[in-house]
Amino acid sequence: MKLSDFPQVSLPKRVRNCPIIEAVLEVRFETEFDHDAVYGSVYSIVKSEWAKGEKLPITEIPTFIRDAEPTLKFSPHYRLTKGNLLLQIGPAVISIVSKPPYVGSEALFQEFNSVFDKLSEAEIFQKFIRVGVRYIDFFDNNIFDGLNCNFTLCGIPTHPQKTHI
Repeated sequence: MKLSDFPQVSLPKRVRNCPIIEAVLEVRFETEFDHDAVYGSVYSIVKSEWAKGEKLPITEIPTFIRDAEPTLKFSPHYRLTKGNLLLQIGPAVISIVSKPPYVGSEALFQEFNSVFDKLSEAEIFQKFIRVGVRYIDFFDNNIFDGLNCNFTLCGIPTHPQKTHI
């Protein structure tokens, strides 16, 4: 299965005064590769375009604990860089992250497609579990004034300066 098998969506090319702090395109998968072999396989395919990365702190946790804890299953273990993009790699997850300034959806998805088309040829993915897109944005003003919704905590309306939803 290739990423091009998924339906294509149309997104804006540029947002003025872009509030996006981080964008993440993530693929969770099953593989027959050994956990450590996933990183080696991915790195050997992308090393000409992505700077050699770093081990993430999760690798300091013993393998038997990581394997026993379901919340750690889809955590990345390594990170490679390319400009303000990050390629994060774990035994069951690969993600591309855009750090500020946001590169835009066209560039981000183009890089995503490029990486995953190359990885698909290596047959790392046995089965896709989830393909996700996550945006973290920050608005200086109160966006809730213009929305037709209410947020309450224990029946008390909330209007905080900083809100995480």
